[in-house]
Amino acid sequence: MPSAVPAAADFSGWQPLPQRGAWLYAIRHAVAGAFLVAMALIVISLLLKTFPRWEWLALVLGAGLGAWIGLRRHRRVFWRLDSAGFAVRSGNWWRVDSRVPRSRVQHLDVKRGPVERSMGLATLVIYTAGTQMASVSVSLLDAHAAETLRDRLGRQLDSNDAL
Repeated sequence: MPSAVPAAADFSGWQPLPQRGAWLYAIRHAVAGAFLVAMALIVISLLLKTFPRWEWLALVLGAGLGAWIGLRRHRRVFWRLDSAGFAVRSGNWWRVDSRVPRSRVQHLDVKRGPVERSMGLATLVIYTAGTQMASVSVSLLDAHAAETLRDRLGRQLDSNDAL
């Protein structure tokens, strides 16, 4: 699969996740939405001592709402690599900005499950010094971009070790 990321890519600006991973976000959230609705239906059926007739409609609506939320969340995840380190930004209402300074990076992993491999995606895991939140991971990155990020952060680690 040809990569859309050139070898000398500039990652200093905020980069979105690749669009081909959006359906994975949608599926994850659809399953979560259907699960939450199923749990609510179980509680309702226990309270009413009967199962509602509209259970399938509620499950489909829960899955649809979950998929819609997943697609919107996918569009709101951005990452950046600059001279200070690696940063991840996600969310709209509850924004989460995580920054990993280069000096705190301990080691790096690129993980790929079978579905991610088939779509040319990967998860970059950055392990940091310290005990609280000792790692930052960004899933559904372009596989080539994840490897390039790992190599760039790894080269920086190697050059710091030489000092």
